Amino acid sequence: MKLVIAERDHNEREAIRWLVSAYSLPIEQVYTAATVEEMRALLEREAPELLYVELDMIPYEQWGKATSCIRLFCQRVIAVTAEATFARAKQAIDLQCVDLLVKPLEPAKLKQALR
Repeated sequence: MKLVIAERDHNEREAIRWLVSAYSLPIEQVYTAATVEEMRALLEREAPELLYVELDMIPYEQWGKATSCIRLFCQRVIAVTAEATFARAKQAIDLQCVDLLVKPLEPAKLKQALR
């Protein structure tokens, strides 16, 4: 399985990458993106089975393009946010996410979501 981690924070991207390897999850390839543009390019090129996306990294003016790309190229989406708000929950629903996680992340919850 392919995973794309779209997260602004370098340390968080690397921590999630480490978690995937430490938990021996059925993920063979992990790609990371620090920007929406990098995420869209990876999604188009790799068509991953799973996307971990930080909702806070997608600006309002890019939401439509990002959503279209995610729906077209991803099978499962896990959304993450620092804001536990209705607006973020609605965004996760719009993306048809399998899970919405709120930072700070609990490793056990992330592991469950990635399975």
